Amino acid sequence: MAGLLDQSPRSLMRARPREQSNSWIVSKSSGKPTGYDEASIHPQLMANADVIETRDELATWLRSQGLDPLSS
Repeated sequence: MAGLLDQSPRSLMRARPREQSNSWIVSKSSGKPTGYDEASIHPQLMANADVIETRDELATWLRSQGLDPLSS
């Protein structure tokens, strides 16, 4: 998401509370959200081992879900 918005993941998530609904933005190295305790991580986060790493991968995934990544 950050790449589509031309922001860094840290700046995008800075003002958001550390809760399950925001735990989908993860560290590339660990695959887990930074600074979250286990209770704050969405239970389905680890159900899929794939991590979307690029802006293009995210845009493709959004389109596959019937969403337009460039709509406001």
